[in-house]
Amino acid sequence: MNEPHMISLRWRVLVPVVVILVVVTTAAYLLARNSDMVPAASADNLLYQTQSAIRQQADMLHGDDLRIARSLSAIPGINDALSGGDAAAISDSVARIIRRQNFDDVILTDSQGTIVAGWRWDGTRYRPLDAAGMDLESLSQRQPLSGFALVNGETLLYTAQPVRQGEVQTGSVLVGRRLTRLLSSLHTSALAEVALFGPDQQLLASTMPVDTPLSQSSTDTIQPVDLAGERYQSLAFPLNYGNSTPGTMNIYLPRNIGAGVGQQLNGLLLAVAAAAVVIVVYVAISMITLRLRHIIRTLEALSHGERTARTHMQPVDEVGRLGQALDQYADYAQERQDALRASLRRQRRENEHLTAVLEALSDGVIVQDIDGRVILMNEKARDLLGSKRVLRSNPDLLEMTAFVTDQLGPVLAPGIYTLGEPQRIQLDQHVVSAQVAAVMALTGQRLGTVIMLHDVTEAAQKEAARDALLRQMQAEIQEPLADLAPSRPGESASPVMREIRTHASALQKMILEMRELTDAHLKKTADERQRPLLLDTLVWVIANEWRQVALAQNLKLHVILEQSGLYVLGEERRLRWAIGNIVDNAIKYTPPGGDLTIEVRDDISDGRAHLRVRDNGVGIAREELGQVFTRFYRGKPTTPEGRQIRVPGSGQGLTTARQIFEAHGGSIRIKSKPGVGTAVYFTIPLTAPISYELPQTNDLLEGETVRIDTTHLNHE
Repeated sequence: MNEPHMISLRWRVLVPVVVILVVVTTAAYLLARNSDMVPAASADNLLYQTQSAIRQQADMLHGDDLRIARSLSAIPGINDALSGGDAAAISDSVARIIRRQNFDDVILTDSQGTIVAGWRWDGTRYRPLDAAGMDLESLSQRQPLSGFALVNGETLLYTAQPVRQGEVQTGSVLVGRRLTRLLSSLHTSALAEVALFGPDQQLLASTMPVDTPLSQSSTDTIQPVDLAGERYQSLAFPLNYGNSTPGTMNIYLPRNIGAGVGQQLNGLLLAVAAAAVVIVVYVAISMITLRLRHIIRTLEALSHGERTARTHMQPVDEVGRLGQALDQYADYAQERQDALRASLRRQRRENEHLTAVLEALSDGVIVQDIDGRVILMNEKARDLLGSKRVLRSNPDLLEMTAFVTDQLGPVLAPGIYTLGEPQRIQLDQHVVSAQVAAVMALTGQRLGTVIMLHDVTEAAQKEAARDALLRQMQAEIQEPLADLAPSRPGESASPVMREIRTHASALQKMILEMRELTDAHLKKTADERQRPLLLDTLVWVIANEWRQVALAQNLKLHVILEQSGLYVLGEERRLRWAIGNIVDNAIKYTPPGGDLTIEVRDDISDGRAHLRVRDNGVGIAREELGQVFTRFYRGKPTTPEGRQIRVPGSGQGLTTARQIFEAHGGSIRIKSKPGVGTAVYFTIPLTAPISYELPQTNDLLEGETVRIDTTHLNHE
């Protein structure tokens, strides 16, 4: 089938318009050529009418100039700016006013007529006027005046408005117009030409050709003049601009103004042509609109589900091609809709299969959308939670689903990423372990979350029982240690007794380490278990716990408090264990008769409490010092005589202690010198004291602060 010939809408509209314009232009030419001469009386009337129109236009322009000048003279702070010779403080206010106007110059002068600041329109925006040192005193008087002035090489007509503070004039505001724009505004007649002369009869501007010789005529009388071989009727009159007469206007009207009448006839005929063009365009647009409405009705029918609606247009022009393209798209959309319907049926079957798989899982599964609404929950999850209402009302679970770590967890499956660590939640009589994962689209956009619930009630009960057993073992071993200490001060124990005490202490420490290793939240100290702790009390409690062990090894344990009354924020049980582990190491690796010291140093400049545990034991070799915080690493401490010290232990005490300090926001470091001793430095963040006094009983502060000569222990 042959395609119909297409004619563009552009030509369908333009051809009638061009024909009408040609006809009307020809008629205008014939009428203008045959037009009669206008009588001389009509020419004189035209001169006087033009004079009246120019004076009215001048009054209107002066009113506009005076209005803007008065607006600028009322700006707050303008008196101070002009008196001080600095207009920077009001430049923004001036800019806001003049950018909405249509003036060429705006100048601010002081009381002496010296320009303080000025702005000139360059065709696109107002730029600062470089008029430093210029004097406009003749225009800066007490009464509003208008006159011509030469500023920056260009003559403009300025209107001045005084700025007063009370009865004292502080300066003036001058608004200027370029002569070309002024003359264009005053030139109201298309048949006459005008010229503007200054007060010294000098020609300032004219609508005549540049090389036309012009001179000022006698005012208020019509005179014949010859200009460039043409005969004109001339009328000169003073140009009144407000209360001032800055110059004289001359009007020149050709004696033969038939051409002007022809121009008017041309204008009339062109107006008729324009009306005809509008009618033709309206008819053409109406025809196009009818066809466009047919396309719109087809689109509305398609949007309401009428799949068979079509325009059935032929592509004879742009609108026809649009209708044909719409029909082709409707055919394509119908094919895609049929394919989508088949795909949805397949997805429905796949969703039913997925639901059956989730119901068969032994763990609970909850699927939420991006807004947290539950969209899927299997039977196991309902058994654990009770209902969807429990899921929405449980604050712990809602907090867990909103928990997002700074870094995504490991990839579980394509498009699924874990969020944080598994969390344990107490639900009625059950302890549930919940893991949250984000469901991601292939584009990286998050679609929702999946929560896996696993019943760990039995495992939690076993962990609680194991922890209780370890605490009981620790208490049962702690009590005999006190009985192994010498009964009298200075009494030395036998080697067998010292060995028993050493192994008993090591066994106690291993039990403590077993308890810490079973804690899954070692690196994350629970906020609810932290509280302000008086550092003096904490140090004395630790010293009292290990005093008997030190005495059993024939060692002296000293406490030095360089600053008292400090509070730290932390979990008391973990801090006591971490500091006690450091004291225990000092006891184990210090020969009998030695000294060890627990110090609170006088340094809180960084918002932390600085503590130190020092001993004069065997020290740590340089090559082993970098490995002391490695889990399960055990060095080979040696006495000055070359005998290796063998002490029971698991090699993870310092590792666990560092984790505890870092979990509290602190740090730990070690300095040591073989044969001299070891110093362990650690910090704990300070906190403000609570609103009530912490108890400081004699039981907690048992003993005295012993200040000793520690120069032989200094390892700085």
